[in-house]
Parts: sequence; structure tokens; C-alpha cells
Amino acid sequence: MDPTLRLAGADDFEFIHRIRTESYRDYVVRHFGPWVDEEQRAHLEASWDTRERWVIEVEGQRAGCLDVIVGTALHLGNIIVCPPHRGVGIATKVVTELLARAEQEGLAVELQVFKDNPAVRLYERLGFDVYEETDAQLKMRRDVARP
Repeated sequence: MDPTLRLAGADDFEFIHRIRTESYRDYVVRHFGPWVDEEQRAHLEASWDTRERWVIEVEGQRAGCLDVIVGTALHLGNIIVCPPHRGVGIATKVVTELLARAEQEGLAVELQVFKDNPAVRLYERLGFDVYEETDAQLKMRRDVARP
């Protein structure tokens, strides 16, 4: 079950909005207050072309999504694996590929994750360290591998 990545197109908008809602709504409500779907949709629309937005596919089926913002570091945002595909190493493979890309480009990788998200363990296992913390979230970073 090897995941592949393809750049998201306009026809992926509803899929990505739906899985973002399913994955993040409870966290947002728990930490920040009500989930306002119109605001979340507007935010996704406004940021659609400001980053690399990828669809994760498994055996030709959409299985998740990933955002990458390239700057002084690669910022990993919104990595989501759909529930039927979780727990089989897809996120590990995708993040590992991103780390290899970052190493080739000489860039660190940064991300932000809710503290109570089980993905924190994945990021720690892959060598990310916390560099900033809020009540709800961790900002984590993995520096460029050194020879």
C-alpha cells in the first residue's frame, strides 16, 4: 500500500475541505471555540494557490492530503490521512519523502500540530523537536541532517 502524491486540482477542493473538517473540527472546537464552516471554507479558498497542495493516493483512490509551503524551511501543513487508510504507515512514508526532499534542498522542516493529536508521536519518532508551544499547539522542527 504505497502512497503516491499528485498536485491537487480544483476538482479536489470539496474532498480536501471535507477531510479537513472531519479531521480538525473537534480540535478547533476543543481549543478555540465553534467551527464556522463558512470561515473554514473561505480560509481554504484564500490559501488554495499559496502553497503546494498535494493529494495522497493509494491504489488510485484519494486517501488524504498534504500542504507544503516553501520558504527558509519547508513547512508541512495539513497532512491528513483519511480514517480507512490510517495506521498503515502512509503518513510516515509521506513525511519521510518530504524530509528527503528537504535534505536535498538544504532546508529544515517545520510544522504545527495540536498537542493532543496522536501525530505528535510520529513527528517525534522522525526526529522533530518542539521549538515553541502554546496552550493548544506545538511548533516542531527537524533541522537539515548533517553528515
